[in-house]
Amino acid sequence: MSAVGMPAANDRPISILIPADIFETIDGAIADEMIASIRSAVMPIRKIDSISSFSLADLAVAFITILQKEAWESNKTLFEQAPEAIAPDIAARLLSGSRLEDWEVREARAIAKLFSGEIDRLLGENVVVALPTLAMSAPTRDAEPESFAAFRSACVKLLCLSGLSGCTQLAFPITDCAGNISLSLLGARSTDRMLVYVARQIRAE
Repeated sequence: MSAVGMPAANDRPISILIPADIFETIDGAIADEMIASIRSAVMPIRKIDSISSFSLADLAVAFITILQKEAWESNKTLFEQAPEAIAPDIAARLLSGSRLEDWEVREARAIAKLFSGEIDRLLGENVVVALPTLAMSAPTRDAEPESFAAFRSACVKLLCLSGLSGCTQLAFPITDCAGNISLSLLGARSTDRMLVYVARQIRAE
């Protein structure tokens, strides 16, 4: 980090925030295991109701709107010249992006801007937010297409938070939990060193 100019910062956050609304979206037993792992870091933990005034569903819609619009703009030429080169499910999402109205995109970007401001204020207190990386277990490679669609729909509500806010996110496995469980840490911009420090404390147990 020093070699690439990452600014030196306090590696120890004041506290780790656990947002209730996010942990309520996953299986209760898994949520309990995650929170127990977070407590193992022996750092101050503070539970909060939510990280934003927007619902996870509204944030996901805003993210998907921006993503599909930008994806269409980036891949329009390829789609028009060689549509057979694009997988059907991806082609369907590109077409969705092509049909978006300008007002829908403006509204989505306005939500992203407001959400980014909320997160900046929350994380400006030198805190880290802990959250599940995924909302459910990933489907196997031979699963039906519907399973992948359900997985994508459920997980985008959590996976969009870093992209919409522009904040740093670190995901890592919790090795002492049953099954394949991944925890994420969300921090302010350029707090990579702090997130690595917290992750090491959690994994040390």
